[in-house]
Amino acid sequence: MKITERRIAVQDSKIRGGIAARMGKFARKVNKGADTAARVMLVNEALHTFVDQLYLYEAGRFVYIDPVTWQILTPCPWGSKGWKASGLRRQEARILSKVLIDRDKSRDNALFNYNGLANTWHLDLQLYPGWFRAKAYLDSYPIKIDEWGKMA
Repeated sequence: MKITERRIAVQDSKIRGGIAARMGKFARKVNKGADTAARVMLVNEALHTFVDQLYLYEAGRFVYIDPVTWQILTPCPWGSKGWKASGLRRQEARILSKVLIDRDKSRDNALFNYNGLANTWHLDLQLYPGWFRAKAYLDSYPIKIDEWGKMA
């Protein structure tokens, strides 16, 4: 096919429609990727805010953590009672919960530990006794897009 014939073919509406469809599909992928990145950023921000709250210390003890079991006593952003207050959507909370459960199972140094039998979350105060260490953990191990995508 000569170059002039190819030029005419490209100008044909069927061909342009195919190109437009491929471009549209690419644009949707890019848009979905940007949307996922924004969600992950939002979730990480919610985790930072939650950790700030958890490490509130008054009268010689943590306000939102049981001193004996280290159970979290306030609704978690990824829980059924805490997602709205944290600014997350229900689906984001579900995915975050899955990510954190997976981290608890696969890492020795997880900040949050899940007790599936009691359906409770605990903070690992042995590894993260203070806010600074917990914040360093969140900075070092933020929720990542690929981690999010596996659970979505």
